[in-house]
Amino acid sequence: GRETEAVTASEVASLRKALADAKAEAGRETEAAIHEAERGVELQRRLEEANARVVELEASVAASEAEARIIRAAQEATLAEAASTKAQEGGDAAAAPRSEPPS
Repeated sequence: GRETEAVTASEVASLRKALADAKAEAGRETEAAIHEAERGVELQRRLEEANARVVELEASVAASEAEARIIRAAQEATLAEAASTKAQEGGDAAAAPRSEPPS
């Protein structure tokens, strides 16, 4: 009788320890999982910030390119106007020679 009770008490103690160990391990795994999840959320937030910055930079580059195109178009228009004016002056001079200024 007593031997069986001792074995049973020993088994119960062993099972209790195994259960306590399993709970502790589950707790550690839960903590680790929570930490990983929090880290994942932080990484996701940082990724979103980086993507937003890329979008801002792309918009800035596009605006700069548009500005450069406008400046080039204005330069070309100015050059064309200057060439046209020069051609007109040349045409006028050829058509009607300049008269001497009155003295």
